[in-house]
Amino acid sequence: MKRNKDGSFSRKKRNRTKALIIDFELACWRYGIPRGYRTDIIEIGVCTYNFRTRKISKPESILIKSEKSDISEFCTKLTGITPEMVEEKGISLKRAIDILVDKYDSNRCIWFSWGDQDRTFIERDCRYYKLPNPFHVNYIDARDIYCMKHFTEPSVENALKELGMEFEGSPHRAGDDAYNTARILRELLWEGSEYDEGKKEKQREKEKVRKAEESIELKIEQFEKEVDGVLEKHAFVNKSLTRKERKELKEKLGIDKFIRRNEED
Repeated sequence: MKRNKDGSFSRKKRNRTKALIIDFELACWRYGIPRGYRTDIIEIGVCTYNFRTRKISKPESILIKSEKSDISEFCTKLTGITPEMVEEKGISLKRAIDILVDKYDSNRCIWFSWGDQDRTFIERDCRYYKLPNPFHVNYIDARDIYCMKHFTEPSVENALKELGMEFEGSPHRAGDDAYNTARILRELLWEGSEYDEGKKEKQREKEKVRKAEESIELKIEQFEKEVDGVLEKHAFVNKSLTRKERKELKEKLGIDKFIRRNEED
C-alpha cells in the first residue's frame, strides 16, 4: 500500500460500499497496571458490513504481541486469551496495521465500533509506537446511533437482548464483539425499512405457528385426560385391563385420529 510522504496511508478514492466494524481488547490486570507496563491493544477484531447486500463478513481476530504488556491471569479469565495463544499466533502491531490496510482497505472505509474509546485506543498506541493510523478519518460510534433510537447506552450484550437477539460467540473476544456490533448496526440502519418489516412479518408468522402448536398440544392433553377417565371407569367395571386392551380401547375411542386431524389443521 502506497503511503504519503509523512508515512501515513493515502485516503483517496473512498470505498462507499462497505464499512468496517472494529473492536479492541486491551491488556489488563486485577490490581492496576504494573510498573513499566501499558494497557496496549492485545487483540483486534474486524469484520465488514456491505451496505448494498446487508451481509456481514466472517469476523477475524488478530492477536498482538505487545512490547509493553503481558497476558495476566485476570486478563485470561476475562477474555479467554492466554500467553501461549499470543506467543503462537501473535504478531506486531505494525504487521496488524498492514493487514488492516491491505486486506480490509481500512484507510478508505468508514468504520464503526461500540463506544468511542476504541478510536482513542488505536490513536494512542499508534502515537506511542510511531506508527501510521490505519483507519479512515470518518468514524461513527455505533452506540451513539443506538442511543438516539432507543435512549439507552447498553453494552453489546444488553443491546442485543433489547433487540430480541442473542450474542453469538464469546464476549470479550474482539472478533466476536465486532461481529455482534455489526449485527446491531444492521438492525439500526434498517429499522423501519422494508427489510425490517419483512423480518418482523417472519417473526409474527413464527409466533402464530408457535401458538397454534401450543393450542393443539393443549387440546390433545385435555382429550387424553378425558379418555383416561373413561379407561379408569372401564378398568373399574372390568377390574383390570392389560396394556394391549388399553391400547385397543384408545384406538376405538379415536385418539390417534384426533391427534392427526389437529396436526393437519
